[in-house]
Amino acid sequence: MALGNVEKDTEGWIELINQYLQYCIEIGLSPYTQATYKVALAKVLGVSSTNFIATQPRTRANHMNNRVLHKDYRLSNKNNDYWHKVVTATGLRKHELIHVTGDALQRGRDGRWYLNLAGHKN
Repeated sequence: MALGNVEKDTEGWIELINQYLQYCIEIGLSPYTQATYKVALAKVLGVSSTNFIATQPRTRANHMNNRVLHKDYRLSNKNNDYWHKVVTATGLRKHELIHVTGDALQRGRDGRWYLNLAGHKN
């Protein structure tokens, strides 16, 4: 079906999107990308994503949690060591630490410092 011949009704668009999703599967896009495209296009048309063809199943078998990695290969060794110490000490991810403000650091009754991260500000 050529783009110029597509009817303006939803069924014509669904057929065209099904062809596009099939192309995405054939070229080997990840199942997560396929599902993202499918849901986004369904939202644009105002229909359920179940109206389209099924995409490949998504599995977590090959995924790794960044919290358990000992090295982030995007950082230098010096920066990696620094962030490893900070993240290990706080239990927070790097992007979570960006939102911590100076008033979150408080001294407890025992004299030790701690991060008070209650609420949405931090």
